[in-house]
Amino acid sequence: MAMRQPAQHPRCGTLEGFSAYFPLSEAEIRAPQAPGVIQLRLTRGLLAYPRGKSAMVRYAAADDVRAWLLAHREALEAAELPAPLLFRVWITEDHAARLAELRDRFRRRFGALPLLDPDSLGAATPAGEAVDGGAADG
Repeated sequence: MAMRQPAQHPRCGTLEGFSAYFPLSEAEIRAPQAPGVIQLRLTRGLLAYPRGKSAMVRYAAADDVRAWLLAHREALEAAELPAPLLFRVWITEDHAARLAELRDRFRRRFGALPLLDPDSLGAATPAGEAVDGGAADG
């Protein structure tokens, strides 16, 4: 995967503040040691949510996104998902507010929080199997 070059941080792109996507397995070398929001999605396929399909499984915020990804990687990789995960980050000091906005937007659009969100009630169905279809909304 090609890495987008950032305006302010060497590992961050400009799409709504998010970097390019990287395999979760590369978090140690790709994720910056900086505060920000983390987005995790399936590498392929979509999950069925109450009001649509998305590859998204989790948003998180941390004072150090690399440390968060490394601390949670084993559990994320052990989750029973239909495909491996990709991550991207949005470097921001205001990560708690950005996280709240992203979670709210996702819930309004898809009718539930992402599947692996700590507050999710399991409203997403790994469509038993991921539903084929390239890019996802959200």
